[in-house]
Amino acid sequence: MPVCFSLKFNSGGGTDVEGIFSLLDSVREKTKPYTYFSSDLDKKLLHISSLLDSFAKNPFDSEQAFLLVSQLQGFQNMIHAKQRELSAGYDSLLFFPIILIFLAVCAILYKRFVQALQLERIKTASKKQREFSRNLHDTVAQDLAAARVYIENGDIQKSSFFADRALKETRYMIDSLDAPLEKSITELICETVRSFEVNYKIKAELTVASRLIAEATQNVQLEILYVMQEALSNIARHSGASEACVKITDVGHSLKITIRDNGKGFDEDFLNGKTETRKHHGIKNIRERITALGGTVQFINDGGCVIAISIENIVH
Repeated sequence: MPVCFSLKFNSGGGTDVEGIFSLLDSVREKTKPYTYFSSDLDKKLLHISSLLDSFAKNPFDSEQAFLLVSQLQGFQNMIHAKQRELSAGYDSLLFFPIILIFLAVCAILYKRFVQALQLERIKTASKKQREFSRNLHDTVAQDLAAARVYIENGDIQKSSFFADRALKETRYMIDSLDAPLEKSITELICETVRSFEVNYKIKAELTVASRLIAEATQNVQLEILYVMQEALSNIARHSGASEACVKITDVGHSLKITIRDNGKGFDEDFLNGKTETRKHHGIKNIRERITALGGTVQFINDGGCVIAISIENIVH
């Protein structure tokens, strides 16, 4: 509560002496609790007390009385100002718990986001490891096994062929794994095609004219990249092609991917997995990935093999 003081003057121009001494006690009792937080108030109160002591010796000094009243009013105004300052400080303190709660919620949400991101990376890495292990078994391991058989039979030409192909496949798989995610999907696709051309000595042409693939999520982009790697690896291992062509374009809201080679093509039994079981895993992998993305894929014999992929509404 604000501290208020009053001083009465009698009609004769003198002062109410009894009121003065009562005021002295009131000032000392009411204001002392307010001075602990302010040295200025404490100094002001001491000054007023000295004036009161001086005035008590000569209570009929009107000039001294008016000076005392002026000092008391100034002191009261200082107390009011300090009270308003403290009130504003107390109000601001009420926001601290809200701010702390908000920061705690942000920290919890950020931690959960980081954990979810780490879990997704672990799942992606685990999936990639399984695929790498399977591809290693279906390609490199099989070629090395074939090379060993031909070495034992003394067929140097065939053993050299399978050993050389296993080496190329190993290099290509290593290059495929070394795909930094900070690069754009277009840059990763260009590097994949360039690696394919260098490792397998197959001329490759690439056309990327797509806005949709750039706007797709990173997971979708990686799935498309893996499909391309699988398709190019199949061309190198089975087609006998000397040229390959990759086109990525937009048709309305659909992403179109065409991967073509000038090799020997395939027969329907091979496409359906009825012959050479170990060699059709690439086709199966491509189908599974595209289906998971909500797309369709066709394998067409047309002077070689054409893989036609269409994915609707790739950007969600």
